[in-house]
Amino acid sequence: FITLIMIILWLLFIYEPQIKVLLAVSPQDAEVILNGKPTKKRVFYLRPGRHQVTIIKEGYQHITDTFRVCTPKEGPLYLTYQLKPLSEHKKEEAKKAFREGFYEKAILLYKEYLKTNPKDYYALMNLGLAYEYNKNKPQAKICYEKALAVAINDQQRREALKRLNKFK
Repeated sequence: FITLIMIILWLLFIYEPQIKVLLAVSPQDAEVILNGKPTKKRVFYLRPGRHQVTIIKEGYQHITDTFRVCTPKEGPLYLTYQLKPLSEHKKEEAKKAFREGFYEKAILLYKEYLKTNPKDYYALMNLGLAYEYNKNKPQAKICYEKALAVAINDQQRREALKRLNKFK
């Protein structure tokens, strides 16, 4: 009888149910650090509360996220994370700098991005515009010429030619 009472007390006051957490990560070979400890697993059983996950892979922008595990009544928790390549992050930063009127910064970021993506038509056009707004017409012309060379359809070719015609 005492054993039964001890089991009931343990269930009421000590036992914490664990909740199934499924983690999907892209790229799949990224390193996962859960609550400060590296792990290869993608399925976990965690106690209710706050937990932290960090996803890292060289050449990608890392992610750190804090998530909350609730009661088991809610069922398993599914978490999905997709790392962005650093070059894509540079492109997003360049777009933001351009929109905010920081053309020098946009130029540096677009140039960095174009080192790994030299045939990105839109990045070349935006770099040309940044040069143009920064009063560097010779560099703008070079960018528009490169954009024309990598254009994949008539609309892109017309757009690049329209910019190039401003320099005649």
